[in-house]
Amino acid sequence: MFCPNCGNAVENGNKFCPACGKGLSSNVGENPSLVQDSRNSEVRDRVREAVSHPLFLVLAVLVSVSALLNLIASLPQISIPIFELLLTIFFWIVYYNAKKGTLSGAHLRNVSGTVFAYEIVAYVCGGLFLLGGLMFAVTGSVVIESLEFRNTLQSAFNAAGSSLKLTGEFMSLVVSIITVVFFVLGALLILLAFFGIRRVHRFLKSLYRNYDNEQESLLHLRGARSWIIVFAVLSGLSAVGGTVVTFFAFACNTAACILAAILLPKLDK
Repeated sequence: MFCPNCGNAVENGNKFCPACGKGLSSNVGENPSLVQDSRNSEVRDRVREAVSHPLFLVLAVLVSVSALLNLIASLPQISIPIFELLLTIFFWIVYYNAKKGTLSGAHLRNVSGTVFAYEIVAYVCGGLFLLGGLMFAVTGSVVIESLEFRNTLQSAFNAAGSSLKLTGEFMSLVVSIITVVFFVLGALLILLAFFGIRRVHRFLKSLYRNYDNEQESLLHLRGARSWIIVFAVLSGLSAVGGTVVTFFAFACNTAACILAAILLPKLDK
């Protein structure tokens, strides 16, 4: 059973808590809220231990470097890696407050919210790819039937010194391949968001709710860890064939995912 005053575990039959000295009644151990409070206290201790660990500091540094490199790489396109920058900020806030002893569920909620926003964006991008594939299939069929367009395109190829003949069958094949690529990319993005990013978000959501003592079980820890390993593999594959800047950005991202997978078991002792 547990002491109602300090939450310390007490052997059954004890009339006083050995930690704080408070008198105990015989039904203390039957109070489920006290047991839940003790479990939430254990979760808070594990979270504080994990996010104040030196490995988490290295993880935050790697995410920061990856965000900076992606920002540099995206400057010519005038685009900003907003999610990586937000994760960088929130990781440092979590680490700082964990070391200071002021970590709260709100700090963890920021990380969870960023992952949830990333999930929504993945759904939207997947839907756009599916819509693009559908539109390309429809408009491509119309373009193939346009002899004038084929002749114009053929003239452009001939002017470039190409001997390629743009027959109707060849154009149909090209349209079919591009359409399939669009559909496959869209489906993969949606599946990745639903089974992968969603699993990580649900784990982070249950984590901050446990930290805030909202009496919810710690969900999907092992599933989130498995998907983070998958993301590490995908990030490593993405590093191949890019520029030097993007190569190191994806390499840092891969290393950060590996460190996260190493740290997660500390929450499931």
